[in-house]
Amino acid sequence: MKKLLLSIIIVGILISMVGCTKEVPVVVKSKVIKSNETKNAILLRGCFSQSLKVIPEIKWIKFVDNSVYIGFNPIPVDVSMILAGHALSGWKTINFGCHIYAYDASKYGPTTGGNFFAGATCRYGKLKGY
Repeated sequence: MKKLLLSIIIVGILISMVGCTKEVPVVVKSKVIKSNETKNAILLRGCFSQSLKVIPEIKWIKFVDNSVYIGFNPIPVDVSMILAGHALSGWKTINFGCHIYAYDASKYGPTTGGNFFAGATCRYGKLKGY
């Protein structure tokens, strides 16, 4: 009886974990850009769906493979902490290096490119900021 109960619990946990990998759209006050979305980009989108929603300075977000590009306007004081926390959380989600880049949304759009003013990378559980 104990083995049956244990196996039912394990199967339930596995089913719930598989159900969590669905794409959850990120809704911020402006717009979200979808381009070149791979499995990693979809997982990162789901991982960041709730946490990026509460930051009012975010104007646009772009997910490309294991990189996330975020446009801020105005630039928050704690931007490096925001990037580092999301890089670590992204690495835990995709179990692969995760790069987060911050852009000034008043100068650059999601498709124009440009120079980022801050960034964070997490590889093998270690953070690197620039």
